[in-house]
Amino acid sequence: MAGALLELEADLRSRKQLTPQEDDIVQSYKFQAVDQFMAGIIAGGGLVWAATWKLHWLLRINLSGGAASILGLLRFDRSLYSSVDHILALDGTRMQRELANM
Repeated sequence: MAGALLELEADLRSRKQLTPQEDDIVQSYKFQAVDQFMAGIIAGGGLVWAATWKLHWLLRINLSGGAASILGLLRFDRSLYSSVDHILALDGTRMQRELANM
């Protein structure tokens, strides 16, 4: 889904047809995805770190890092799918039409 959003933005920018409102929408979806990624990293890493308090610290770091990256990427992916769904749900907008054509 990230590819579809990036392709939509690149297509609209290449034709110099990206309005300020559309640019705000695209940027807000990008920032929302990064925020979700960071929240997933913090939550995943923190929970596993707290749950593995009896293990050796090197193992705790490895497990926490793995869980943080997995949860961060899952939340990032879910945010991008949600963004594409929101764009496709817009009624009669140019962004919806261009994304549907891709």
